Order: sequence, then structure tokens, then C-alpha cells
Amino acid sequence: MGTESRAAIPLILVLGIALAACETEVEQGAGMEEDTAAMEAMEPGPGQPATMDTAADRQALEAMAEEWQQAANADDAAAVAALYTRDAMFVSSTGSAEGPQAIQQMLGEGFQQAGELEITPGEVSMSGDVAWGNGTFSQTVTAGGAEQTVEGDYLVVVLRQPDGTWKIARHFSVTSPPEGPPEGAPQDTAGGSDEA
Repeated sequence: MGTESRAAIPLILVLGIALAACETEVEQGAGMEEDTAAMEAMEPGPGQPATMDTAADRQALEAMAEEWQQAANADDAAAVAALYTRDAMFVSSTGSAEGPQAIQQMLGEGFQQAGELEITPGEVSMSGDVAWGNGTFSQTVTAGGAEQTVEGDYLVVVLRQPDGTWKIARHFSVTSPPEGPPEGAPQDTAGGSDEA
């Protein structure tokens, strides 16, 4: 893994938590039944209210996102990982991790090169005990001794836990390609076209 790829890890990790306002390879189909059962269990059943206090839920999701960003900016990978479900998946442009311990390790490695993270939440939607949101992130990273700003997008799926708290179940984060030609690419210095 090159320094440029490793530098993108922190940024990608930070984006995921940005659900504000609000994953290691998995065998195909593994865990799908568990996820489906969990989602079905969240749907209101007979005698259960079909509505909830969405304003309070949104406030809780915003607080969780702020907690994620603050912990990331403090290089506290353990605090960030605590915001994920036990079977959470984190997928980024540079790799993936499953479960809080693996997420903590991946984030901890990335935080070593990361600077200040800024998350800008986008849309947030909820249905029962499931919420999802997207947004953008920007983070200063150090790669090869040079400081650069990395930007990207994230999407998170968050589940309400039995105790009423929210935890991230799925976090997808990708960095935007750098502007200009890749490092070491030949430059057109003639300023003309290739046509004769």
C-alpha cells in the first residue's frame, strides 16, 4: 500500500461517521439473513407505534456524528469504533474492516497521517429503527512528507439499538480523485495538439 493510499484511510474513515444530521471481505451472502432478520425486527408490529420522535432521533444522530468527528480529530480510534455495531462493516477506497476491533485498527493506522477532519452532512432519512445518510468530508493528511487535502463522499446506515442509542452498521467512504494528472505522468509541455 503506497503512502498516497494510506493517507486516504483517515479521510475515508471520518466520512462514514458523518451520518450527522446524522467494512474485510465477506463471503457472498454471509450475514444477510441476520441483517434481514434485524431489519424485520425493527418494523413496528401489532400494537407498536408506527411513528417515533424523529426530531429527537435526528438530534441523537447529529450528536453521534459530532462525537465521531471529535474523536477522529483527537486520534481516538477506540472512541470512534465504539460507535459501530458488533457486526459493522466499514468500506473505503483503500480497504475494508468488519467489526469494531478491526475498524479501530484500520482507523488507528490512518489517524497517524491524518490532520483536521471536516464533515459536511447531506441528506438523512429514517424508517423505523434504521437511518441512512450521506455527505462529504475534507481532511488534511501527510503523505511522503507533504501535506495535502483529501476530499470525498460517504454513506452510512445506522441502526437503533435496544437501549435506544444509534450505532453505525454500514459505512462506505470514497475519496475523490486528485485534480490534475497523476504524479509522474508525462506533461504536455508543447502546448499543441497531437494532430499533424
